[in-house]
Amino acid sequence: MTRTTPLWAVAFAVVLNAGTGMCQKTRIAMCELTGQGVDQPASALVSERLGAWLAEMPAFEVIAPSRVYVALKEHGATSWCKDDDTVCLSNLGKTLGADVVIAGIIAKSESIYTILLRVVDVASATVLTTGYQDVDAPLEKIQSEWTAKAAKQLQAAINTRMSNFGIVKIRSVPAGARVHVNGKDAGKTDCSLDRLLPGKYGLDIALPTYVTVRESVTVEPKKIQEVSVKLAHTKAFTDSTRGHAIRKAVVRCALGCATLACAGTGFYFNSAAASAVNDERGAKSAYQNAGPGSDFNSLYQKYQDAGKKTDNAVLTRNILYGLGSILAVGFAVSFFF
Repeated sequence: MTRTTPLWAVAFAVVLNAGTGMCQKTRIAMCELTGQGVDQPASALVSERLGAWLAEMPAFEVIAPSRVYVALKEHGATSWCKDDDTVCLSNLGKTLGADVVIAGIIAKSESIYTILLRVVDVASATVLTTGYQDVDAPLEKIQSEWTAKAAKQLQAAINTRMSNFGIVKIRSVPAGARVHVNGKDAGKTDCSLDRLLPGKYGLDIALPTYVTVRESVTVEPKKIQEVSVKLAHTKAFTDSTRGHAIRKAVVRCALGCATLACAGTGFYFNSAAASAVNDERGAKSAYQNAGPGSDFNSLYQKYQDAGKKTDNAVLTRNILYGLGSILAVGFAVSFFF
């Protein structure tokens, strides 16, 4: 079920951002522009000047290109992102703790400079805005005048696009399901996707042994979408569980029947042992009290046979009781597995 409610908090934050500048600033990582036909010191200077102008904006906190370079070196980075590699730029921004990454190129053909800028939102790994401009002016004028104008245009574009973010809150029963948004991992439920640009998104909600739920949600500016799903076990897991339950029931039944059989048979041999003890005592008394002329060999043999019968009955009884005890323990333990 999907529910939409106004996102007043976001709207209020946008008003503060546009008016007083007292809310949390947007943290921007300004990458050094890639030079094409322009030497590195010149492209670095344009990048630094653009970053400096952005830093003058009340709504922004800027990580200058030189600081980006140092920070990445400290994190062991060995390669740089291409200006069109959105995922790489997003990961770079996460490393730097930035909300937005700006990258691009500055190219020269004869006297014309072409400058392309790409603004990437770090959290959603999406492009907020892109733009390019051909400038027929000396490099010094680009470094001073053009960068100031570009910073103002970027301010308007970034604030406008970021104010339009929507939120999608996802819950699942049971919780802990993995969420993919348009094929990208977005964490586990219950979760909140707080920085989604307006548009239609595909959601995959998956948990091992459960059927994957696929839904689409349309994100609207400054709105909260709530998605709640109840996951159902796969047929294979259900069949496996049912088969396991049947096997456990059969094992318990077999253990219970075997325990009862051993107990019943043991009780029978216990009675037989008691009777054999009485017979042995009678044979012993007859042998010990035999008078002259009695057949002592026959009486002794009867006494010996009675003793063996007693020993066999007691041994059988003990074996059955012992086996029954083991089976009873197995029967009890089977309820825990």
